[in-house]
Amino acid sequence: MSRLFTRSELSRPSLEVAFAGRGGLAAGGGETPPPQPPETNGKVYLDLLLKMIPGEVVTLYTFAIKVVPLVVFPGTPVAGATQPGTPAPGPLQIGLAWGLVVLATVLTWVALSLQEPKPTDPTLIRTWKWRLWLATGAFPVWAYATTGDQLYPLPYLPALALILAAVYAVLASIIAKAVAPKPN
Repeated sequence: MSRLFTRSELSRPSLEVAFAGRGGLAAGGGETPPPQPPETNGKVYLDLLLKMIPGEVVTLYTFAIKVVPLVVFPGTPVAGATQPGTPAPGPLQIGLAWGLVVLATVLTWVALSLQEPKPTDPTLIRTWKWRLWLATGAFPVWAYATTGDQLYPLPYLPALALILAAVYAVLASIIAKAVAPKPN
């Protein structure tokens, strides 16, 4: 989309009609796209978990977990958990993957403790501790749901992973509301 138009200009129906048929047959000839089914894959729950985890930890983990299959001893074939036809990961890759999960979980605790220091008001300390624990617990659930296929020997079941993510997100939300300080 060009930056020559402002959002308010693009939201006008006259411009939507003017640009709808642009591109002829290559752009679908101005036909309206078929309606999309509602999203039922649990992405909303993964997003809720992701909001609890510091972005730095997520970035580190997602980068490092993709590199783990490439870490091999010289002369050893490269293992790939997500590529069919490649050998299963060895003890080095398994140890590194689980080490990353543990490291990222600890870093979640540390990063959140530094971002939001312990409150001085005694009524807020309990809430702070609960939110810290809930956010730290969200990381392993999110990691299993998104990269569980690389966490051997734990079996990865995508449907189960999404159910766990949904249950954890809902329970964390309920607990966070229950421990929140009540207005006087």
